[in-house]
Amino acid sequence: MEAAPVKSARYGFMFSLIGGIIDAFFALLLLPAYTMIQNTNDTSVPTITFGDVAITAIIGLLLAIMVIVGAFLIRRPSREIIGSIIVIVFSFLGIFYTAGGLYVGLIFGIIGGMLGLFKK
Repeated sequence: MEAAPVKSARYGFMFSLIGGIIDAFFALLLLPAYTMIQNTNDTSVPTITFGDVAITAIIGLLLAIMVIVGAFLIRRPSREIIGSIIVIVFSFLGIFYTAGGLYVGLIFGIIGGMLGLFKK
């Protein structure tokens, strides 16, 4: 008698992982973008300092790492639900720091989290 194959949330994992990678990319892109804006001698953003942008980038990167951790939890049998919740929560929190990877990472994270909840 063969054991029944364990159903894994393969598509939930893939979507969540892509969403986390996109969020991490945009978090890392904040510092060079800010530096380029400051080098144009434009005074349109005078109240934002490099430290503010660095803190925002670090928090955004930590949130993206948590989305990636949630994606790997989705891949593990019997951990899909907690991984999905982690992906959805940290994808939403990413709106405040990286604009959700310009909303693309947010959409991928939400879709991946939902697919993980339904084990798809």
